[in-house]
Amino acid sequence: MNLSNKFGKVLVLAAHADDETLGCGATIAKLTSANVSCHIHVLTGIGDTKHPLFNIETIENIRCEFRKAINHLGSPKYSFANLPAALLNDIPTHLVNSEVKSIIEKIQPNTIFAPSSNDLHLDHKIINYALRVAARPYLKSNSNLREIFEYEVLSETNIFSDQPSYIFQPNLYIDINDFVQNKLDAFSEYKSQMQESNQPRSIEGIRTLAMYRGLNVGFDFAEAFKIIYQKL
Repeated sequence: MNLSNKFGKVLVLAAHADDETLGCGATIAKLTSANVSCHIHVLTGIGDTKHPLFNIETIENIRCEFRKAINHLGSPKYSFANLPAALLNDIPTHLVNSEVKSIIEKIQPNTIFAPSSNDLHLDHKIINYALRVAARPYLKSNSNLREIFEYEVLSETNIFSDQPSYIFQPNLYIDINDFVQNKLDAFSEYKSQMQESNQPRSIEGIRTLAMYRGLNVGFDFAEAFKIIYQKL
């Protein structure tokens, strides 16, 4: 398969630095190795006013970890927005919508990866909603957009999924056998986010999910996605 023809120009929306690695890190590595243009946009930061939960040093530290991490993913292009992390539900919806719309207009992607609409973290839900608003397929500005995929984040996806509609049900699997180590090496750079081995955000947790998703479709390792829009 010619990955460049399949995916075209790719935009990865990440609510927070590390979501990109957890959700589709090996896929990013696979695409960049095939010379597919990939751009990661991290939407949150410290915000424009004093943040009640984080200080600037915390945000800068994780952004430093992000820069080290994506070196393992083929060094894709990236950018940072500054919406207040963990507080997207406290700011006007139009600000989030505008940020997502702006990066789509700037990058003009053919394919977009984004967090799941059913994730526990409200930031993920709100960004997914903003994407759906910005990427409405009938808008002329989205004529180049062919596909939108939701990715899963270990510590946020399928948590308290007590309704069938909340369960992440993938319908796209990407073979990452040659790139799973890139994903593990990338997440190893996130020292501030690493959890113990029996927790989701651990090397063991990431590897286990990749192996399980591979078992679903006969690969050694896979990343799984949900297609929410596709134009052939």
